[in-house]
Amino acid sequence: LVVHDGPGKEHFERTLKVFQDDHRFEFLETESREKVFGHSCRRRGFSSLLSRRSPPTLLCTTNADNYAVPTFLEALAHAALGTKSGWAICDMVHSHKQWRPMKTVVERGRIDAACWMARAPLVERAGPWCNDFAADWHFLERLNRLAGPPAKVDHTLVVHN
Repeated sequence: LVVHDGPGKEHFERTLKVFQDDHRFEFLETESREKVFGHSCRRRGFSSLLSRRSPPTLLCTTNADNYAVPTFLEALAHAALGTKSGWAICDMVHSHKQWRPMKTVVERGRIDAACWMARAPLVERAGPWCNDFAADWHFLERLNRLAGPPAKVDHTLVVHN
């Protein structure tokens, strides 16, 4: 599911045309540009997915300008499903750290929204994403409080821009 902070601009419209016949992709957009670091899009996406008759098993987040290695989804899914806590994190390269590799841990400033995956019921229990700059941290802190420490994939699987 792709949720765009809309309404659609020309580049988003072109993306829609490329993927319009691919059943693996679904697109939503907000009614107006909200400009809150994508957090409103995350709330809308989670709400849409979790309210379905057959919700997904796992959820994660990213932004349009992040780069994930080809095994990102597979590695995090395997780790999240294989741990009692039901969630997993991986290492990353982060633009806020001047493009340096970041060994992630569940501490403020040491983790970001692009490097996690969790079982959908846990995401639902963690509650909605707020709109402030540190919303990623607040959400991941709640996941950690609810479920305990995540499984750790000790590989850099994503670059966050």
